[in-house]
Amino acid sequence: MIVHMIGNAHIDPVWLWRWPEGVSEMISTCRTMVELLKNSDDLIFTKGEARMYEWIEKTDPQLFDEIVKFVKSGRWNIVNGWWVQPDCNIPSGESFVRQGLYGKRYFKEKFGIDVKVGYNVDSFGHAGTLPQILKKSGFDYYVFMRPGPNEKNLPSLFRWRSPDGSEVVAFRLSRNYETRRDKGDLEKQIMAYLAESASETTMVFYGVGDHGGGPTIEDVNYIRNHKNFSDEVKLEFSSPDKFFDQVKDKEENLPVTEDELQYHSIGAYSVNSKMKILNRKSENTLITAEKFSTIASVVEKIPYPYDVFERTWKSLLFNQFHDLLGGTAIKEAYEDAYNELGGVISDAERIKHLSLQTLAKDIDTRGDGLPFVVFNPSAFKREEYVEFEPWLNWEEWGDRVLVDSNGKEVEYQRVHPTELMNNTYRILFKATVPPLGYSVYWLKDGKSSETKSDLICGDDFVENEFYRLEFTDEGYMNFYDKKRNTRYFSEPSCIPIVINDDSDTWSHGISKYSRESEPLRGKVKIESGKLESKIKIEMRYKRSKIFEIIRVHEYDPVVRIHFIIDWHEPLKMIKLKFSFNGIKKVISEVPYGMIERPLNGQEYPMQRALFFENDNRGFTIGNNGKYAYDVLDNEARITILRNPPFAWHMPYRIKRNESLYFTDEGIQEFDIWMSGYSPNQREEGLKISQSLNEPLEIFSVPKHGGKFPPMNSFVEVNGEGVMMEVLKMSESKDGSAIIRVWEMTGSNRKFFLNAFGNLKAFDIKKYEIKSLKFKNGSFKEVNLIEESTPTTFRGEGL
Repeated sequence: MIVHMIGNAHIDPVWLWRWPEGVSEMISTCRTMVELLKNSDDLIFTKGEARMYEWIEKTDPQLFDEIVKFVKSGRWNIVNGWWVQPDCNIPSGESFVRQGLYGKRYFKEKFGIDVKVGYNVDSFGHAGTLPQILKKSGFDYYVFMRPGPNEKNLPSLFRWRSPDGSEVVAFRLSRNYETRRDKGDLEKQIMAYLAESASETTMVFYGVGDHGGGPTIEDVNYIRNHKNFSDEVKLEFSSPDKFFDQVKDKEENLPVTEDELQYHSIGAYSVNSKMKILNRKSENTLITAEKFSTIASVVEKIPYPYDVFERTWKSLLFNQFHDLLGGTAIKEAYEDAYNELGGVISDAERIKHLSLQTLAKDIDTRGDGLPFVVFNPSAFKREEYVEFEPWLNWEEWGDRVLVDSNGKEVEYQRVHPTELMNNTYRILFKATVPPLGYSVYWLKDGKSSETKSDLICGDDFVENEFYRLEFTDEGYMNFYDKKRNTRYFSEPSCIPIVINDDSDTWSHGISKYSRESEPLRGKVKIESGKLESKIKIEMRYKRSKIFEIIRVHEYDPVVRIHFIIDWHEPLKMIKLKFSFNGIKKVISEVPYGMIERPLNGQEYPMQRALFFENDNRGFTIGNNGKYAYDVLDNEARITILRNPPFAWHMPYRIKRNESLYFTDEGIQEFDIWMSGYSPNQREEGLKISQSLNEPLEIFSVPKHGGKFPPMNSFVEVNGEGVMMEVLKMSESKDGSAIIRVWEMTGSNRKFFLNAFGNLKAFDIKKYEIKSLKFKNGSFKEVNLIEESTPTTFRGEGL
């Protein structure tokens, strides 16, 4: 049996130290490895993560040149063609795509290599959709460690298959990616791997890690002296690439795993709400900015800000490192991360609004009254309530009428403006905006028509054409769907509950949280309006407060809830509880996919949306920054916050009266949107969640003529179960655009794409992520790193 000895140095760029310490350790470790390689002709060293190499390139060019030489000679093996080793549950699917896009491109440009081995040995679990993302990014193999043998029964070597059928060959480290400096630890490592390997060969990883270090001369000498470890076992200095080359002819006979690789450190799904909300906002703002910047580039021929997008994406990707995004780093590290993500959002917002203004200057806004424009970042039509503050130069409001792009009067409701000044105003109205396009509205003098509203309010209920919400004295909700004659909840729900949580920051050693909880009780105030009624609920718990503002709109099927939480209770968590009137299945959005999970009380990760289904009815809950939930039988609980100390790792015991900083102390705001649906219309629920995460953009415009009509669509995707997430300019910089869609229902189907007036029909497989390169009216399929694919797809011109 051949044992491939993998000398490596796992380095957390941020964890129990800030990133400057990570830079210093990366440089120090690589210097040590270069010297060790110079004096060890047989040694091979393995290291990944493009961000680490870029640090060395910028700070120590001479060291970087030495590494390049060893890479070319085969002595320095590069794995993980991603920017960092991220959390592999919480980032969006598109964030994983960009890890490969920027990481693989960096290694190809700087080292001339195409990295084929994905490598995330320290991440806290791995989404089941990653094989497709890896394969379509040019990876064939994947190395990981968690979940460990005590958390999930897996072969050490297997074919990992995603729901669309894509596969990579995966290897699980059975013990660790590092060896300690303890005498005999390397031998224990080898014995542990041999005991768990069922094949003719395996990998054993050695080298001091976490804070860097790498293989020691003692490790190297031990391997040399024990090359013939036993009559049956030979030790060889090697690399993951060499190992996978050796097993290549056996891949067809490997067992297949079709599942996500979970569950480890369930607390990482929810701890540090601020970091997770900033992550989601960074992702959403970048994606929206890319869409409108691409439109401006295609139709207005303005330069696309490649450099700014690349810099901001790389900043986001770095801050998705598993200990940072997972919430398990020290407080000081988060001060840096919050600042950097704030910069990501600021840069993206600047690009977005400059692009929108570029488009707006050529929109025909001539008409009676004050014009303003509403832009839609989604590739589907949006009919949605928005608020806008028209600037009337301190005039009295008087009588005013709102009209749309077709000259039709639109109802509006005066609401309280942001500022506290006389003669400033804010209006609420329902905007209708075509896919990835805009609509112009005008506010002009005139008497508004009187219309009948479907909103009805009582002392303890609000209803419209679609549903009726009833509230208990404590602030709990009943939800009756009038269209489907369905009561979704078996008892009053949407209840914030407090749970004692004495697990550490990671929640090591547990798979679920206690079912024992304390429900919070509040005071309910209902405010009625013509287009919008609000239910305001205030709850108190010891030193903390929770505010809920529930909005119900005229002729609108979505319930919108805004939460403001001011939390000051250590070692306690909040979940939002729903008691459903029967659940047969729960489907969670995961990165570029959907997964159905059991109703067993286990804490699970999620993305923007959850779907609860029972026979002929479904109920969706969308969010804009929460990532965890559990369901036991008919009771579902969305995790709102956890409040352990920063970087508290068992078995350390908190001392009495110890002065500590807690992860979710203070104020946070987020939103939950809810709606009923029919099970064959699940994509409508995802549209609601995408709408929450990528809001409509609205601003005043001057009155002028233009080449664009008052209402227009630039890109539309039409097809049941197919969602567009990305519109960006191609990295080839040849004037082409990239459009990325994915199938969410598990069916092979056809969809229609209208890109800048070019309409075509395309086939898409179940759960497939499809990327199309568009230029001058023609489409070409590419992979996720924007390279041409060998397969031919069918597209029908219409």
